[in-house]
Amino acid sequence: MDWISNFIHTRQIALAYSGSPRTSNKVDRGIPQGSPLSPLLFVIYVRALHPAIEHSDIFMSSYVDDFQITVASTSWYRNTKIREERIERMNSTAVSLGLSFSIAKTELMHWRKPKEKGERSECTVMFQSHVIEPAGKAVKWLGFWLTDNGEISTHFGKRLALAQAAFIRIQRLSMPGKGLNRYGARRLAKGIILPTLLYRAEIFDLTVTMIGKMQPFWSRVLRCITNAFYATNTTVVSAEACLAPIKLYAKQAREMTAVRITTAVPKNNIATAMLPGGYPLVEEYRYPTNRRQAFDNNKGGMRPKTWNSTATTTAQVRLPIDKMGAMAAGNYTARPFPMKPNRLSMVTEQAAKSWFEAKAGIRKRYRKNGWNGSIRHTTNTDHRLGNAGTVMG
Repeated sequence: MDWISNFIHTRQIALAYSGSPRTSNKVDRGIPQGSPLSPLLFVIYVRALHPAIEHSDIFMSSYVDDFQITVASTSWYRNTKIREERIERMNSTAVSLGLSFSIAKTELMHWRKPKEKGERSECTVMFQSHVIEPAGKAVKWLGFWLTDNGEISTHFGKRLALAQAAFIRIQRLSMPGKGLNRYGARRLAKGIILPTLLYRAEIFDLTVTMIGKMQPFWSRVLRCITNAFYATNTTVVSAEACLAPIKLYAKQAREMTAVRITTAVPKNNIATAMLPGGYPLVEEYRYPTNRRQAFDNNKGGMRPKTWNSTATTTAQVRLPIDKMGAMAAGNYTARPFPMKPNRLSMVTEQAAKSWFEAKAGIRKRYRKNGWNGSIRHTTNTDHRLGNAGTVMG
């Protein structure tokens, strides 16, 4: 505690600009920005806001200073009333802590079923004497564009636009015959363009239509890396660049994420705690809420979520986290699933072996077609690939 107190209070600040006196002043408010300890201290400080919102009809989560509250009931009007009541309670707790919420950054979204038609709800919410109007078709939270009906084309369409903008900038660094070599261009493509393009693809399924939009752009990136002709076969270009098609990268990311989530400790990972009851984890703890009942529309919409050995029926695979659980179940032979070995959790030798075998099995499946993640080192010579994939000088 003395060390934390020293970290917060014994600080000084000085303005640095041309002609400034460079005199230091003591700072006794806030926490240092840029320090890895500051977000952790803030999360501890705002921890009291979460118990103020706990309710069986409400799901709340936060990421540092970004909070979201989801209310499920029988009508939009009832949702707004419950939300107003809980938000005011949370705001009172925040005021007692010396905190305040930004009205300008507060957004409201009324969720609908994927195939629900008709007009969107126009119910508003009162917050700090301000009227919060419903947002448009999508809202952005933690880098993901959430739509009112759960479709993902809006998000991945925006990610595609960002990846295309990044590609234009990278092209300027790798002109034919000069600039970056092919290996350097490949590293930029895999380290910048691919993560930008597939952000959150490890959780949500890419539709056939969206893959059809992404793959031509990815093929264009591969042609830039290999400096191939436009008419070169895409399979040849992909093999020459040693970069897999988008569909394979998305599937591998989903399976690796599924293994990571299902082997985590539920009390340490909220995604793991959202898995259905009875799922063969190392612990039986689940997030204490009945929100799954509100999302399950079978038999009146109030049937508890459970899990069976297959977990592939419509009732079992309804939420994205359920799909992750069903995907991970096929990668393990033993029950319960092993815990991910790390420095903070001691696991048995057999559990660690099972976990590593599952991860290795996923990698092996996606390497059998030759996508081994390596590339031949080439010179910066301007060469092109013909239709047969031969190198023409």
